[in-house]
Amino acid sequence: MVLVHHAAIYAHFLRGADRLLPPLDALFGPWGVSIFFAISGFLMSGLVVRDPPLVFLSHRISRIFPTYLAVVALFAVLFAGLGLSFGGLTPLSLSLAPSGPRSYALNVEWTLVYETSFYVGLFLVACTGLSHRITAVATLWLGLLASAFLLLPEGSRDTIQPPIYLLPIMAGCVPFAGGLLLPRLIAAGRFPPAAGLLFLPLCAACFFVEKDVARWLGGVAAVLLVGAAAVGR
Repeated sequence: MVLVHHAAIYAHFLRGADRLLPPLDALFGPWGVSIFFAISGFLMSGLVVRDPPLVFLSHRISRIFPTYLAVVALFAVLFAGLGLSFGGLTPLSLSLAPSGPRSYALNVEWTLVYETSFYVGLFLVACTGLSHRITAVATLWLGLLASAFLLLPEGSRDTIQPPIYLLPIMAGCVPFAGGLLLPRLIAAGRFPPAAGLLFLPLCAACFFVEKDVARWLGGVAAVLLVGAAAVGR
């Protein structure tokens, strides 16, 4: 989904190719990211309990940054060979720290910024001894996200490059927070497999609402899909 989304955008801007179904390929990206975040939340809810805080964080860092920096280095060499400018090589950008709108090396890093922020957040939760209460933490987080959605002005509830103090209340966090709840719900027998059937109706509803609402609907749909897949294993 994410590949189709970016391929359509780059084909349009670089080659002037027509986007055959703009509304659809525009949503493919958010849907794909939401599914990825929901899967990540599902997995991290167990790992943050199993591993000591420093082990948890070091494993997450070792799985992201070496590959990311290698890809950045590869593209920097390719761009230099083609005589093209290559920006976003500041230490702050390469750290993937959430610091508001800025240029990134690959221009698609916003998902990594969110993901690394999730990991740091879970690390802090573990450091406070609350990792065994991750279900309660995730529930409170979803409540905070819902409150922020109601209180924040339209257009500021779904920012892909928010500053660090706003990232935890962005709509893009919904699938990760929801994914954190899935293992407990499934273990308690409180997740009906048929809930996954709501994925398509919720995705269809995204075409008729504002972007902020669509991000929420897509996030909920992703959680239901991942939960149904986990129950059906």
